[in-house]
Amino acid sequence: NEEVTKYFWRKEGGYKNRMMTNRLQQRNQEGKFNLKDVKYGFCLTDDGQMKADPNTAPVVQEIFRSFAEGKSPVEIAYSLQEQKIPVPSVARGEKRNLPDPYHWGRKTISSILKNPVYTGCWTRTIKGQSLTFHIEPLIELELFENAKSRMKSDPKKSCPKNRNSPYVGLLYDEQYGFCTHRCKAVDDRVYYSYAIGMEDGKRKPRLYETDLENAVRACLKQEQRKAEKILNRI
Repeated sequence: NEEVTKYFWRKEGGYKNRMMTNRLQQRNQEGKFNLKDVKYGFCLTDDGQMKADPNTAPVVQEIFRSFAEGKSPVEIAYSLQEQKIPVPSVARGEKRNLPDPYHWGRKTISSILKNPVYTGCWTRTIKGQSLTFHIEPLIELELFENAKSRMKSDPKKSCPKNRNSPYVGLLYDEQYGFCTHRCKAVDDRVYYSYAIGMEDGKRKPRLYETDLENAVRACLKQEQRKAEKILNRI
């Protein structure tokens, strides 16, 4: 009985998800938006249309205007943090218990600068059909194109890459952030330093290359043994 109940519970859940997805796509095909479609800077009207949100639309315009003036996404994020402007997820009411509701990131700013919806013309693919939605623009098309071209040519990255190492900019620690530099210690041992240092004036933690490569080799050997077992079964 328990197995049968779980089976039909899963089937029912899948059926409801498919029905909900079809219903949302049907609304899109009718030229209406859903709550999940609404981007930061807009709000949803009663008839399923997106219009400028008086609270967040000025923030989007400030982001594009600051970027046009030469500020980087990181600098814009810091500016919004200082102004105590809630991040998009908090502004939409999705996340209410964030430790820092004003912590804007570079990726969030970049995603806004790359999104063509703010020009008033948004093209989406629904069930294999390309649909174009015309909504109230928040910025001019020329401003968006300039931002788009600059984003492609902007050399600044949050995780700098080192041609001499495949690890720089890829390794991430939840406490210390990304490994951003490959350095050599006094004893000639190579190590990686993190983007964020330790508190109380202590030096940044070091991840030595030999320890890292030994860990990587051990993982690869373990995966190789798994693959060999699978191959033998096949």
